[in-house]
Amino acid sequence: MSCSTNQTYSNVTKCSNSSSSTRTPREDFDINLIYGHYLNTMFAAGIYLSIVAPLTILANCLMLYVLLKSQLKASKTPVTGFLIGLALADITTALVSAPCLIYCYLQLNLKGIQHDETREFCNRVLFELVRVTAPIPINISFLTILMFTFVQYLALVSPMKIARRVTRKKVIMSQVVIWVYSILFRVPYVTGIMEYELLVEIDVYLNTISIALFSLVLYARLYCVFRRRMANSTRLRTGETRNDVSRVREGRLKNERRFIVINVFLFCIMIVTSAPSIGYWFASMYFNLSDTPDTAATGIIIDCILYSKSFLNPFVYAWRLSKYRTALRELLGCKTSKKPLEHATEMMTASVRTTAANTPAVSLTSIKPLYTT
Repeated sequence: MSCSTNQTYSNVTKCSNSSSSTRTPREDFDINLIYGHYLNTMFAAGIYLSIVAPLTILANCLMLYVLLKSQLKASKTPVTGFLIGLALADITTALVSAPCLIYCYLQLNLKGIQHDETREFCNRVLFELVRVTAPIPINISFLTILMFTFVQYLALVSPMKIARRVTRKKVIMSQVVIWVYSILFRVPYVTGIMEYELLVEIDVYLNTISIALFSLVLYARLYCVFRRRMANSTRLRTGETRNDVSRVREGRLKNERRFIVINVFLFCIMIVTSAPSIGYWFASMYFNLSDTPDTAATGIIIDCILYSKSFLNPFVYAWRLSKYRTALRELLGCKTSKKPLEHATEMMTASVRTTAANTPAVSLTSIKPLYTT
């Protein structure tokens, strides 16, 4: 739902639709003076997106490279498919929508909004392309995080059945359905069946607000179930000797907590970055937002906030999983040598594990966790 730039830009340029050959130098000076803040905002937004878009592609490609090529156990679990889907959506935003806005912002700032050819090309081609393509990755992100949250809820409610209910094939199929749905949702506008304003209104209520509210309900249930499981685990450990089963149970709870925290951070980033765009749409739709250069500049700033979501997502995953950072350093050939103390500790740990392997233990082959790091 990234429509603020298109609405405000088309409104601001209404007063400069006359041919540049019919305007006097005095009129050109007045236009540049009136739209000074707007042009400066466009230039700053163009520079900002020129920096953020390549970094977004680089960060998400590195995350995909680690998830697909490394030996990190977390990358072999079904839920990793949701993270891959989010990364592909962010890369799509940086490759398609961001370059169009960068070109328009910088060209209109350099040549001025009174330049008819540049203005018409941006209005008829590039901004129209942004209208169609920009909301698709946003909808994919909302739906993917909703599915991610639902799978985590199932993993806590029925941990022994989750391995059969959630498989890699099912996760891939859900991602394909989400992408196809998000693309087909724009077809009525492209084919001229539905007006853009009506499509955006349906999109906001159906694919943004309703999904966000449903996700919040799932998060509340997820929090309650997780706290109950943590309390049960604490009671079981009280007065008992830690065995292999208890260690596996504690490790699973710790891994589930990591993925829940990652999901919460991704959801918070999505809400914080999209809330200004939703508020701007409500103000322009229901409160007769005035068409002024300052309003248009506000819309550009809001769009920059929305596009920053794609840049921040991969850093959340790298921040919350230390093993992801280690795998990234190994794949990039930047792994540092281990200190002697760390090497000695590892040797002692390996010796203890070898001794424990020769003693009778409870069989854990029937336990297949959904989250493994």
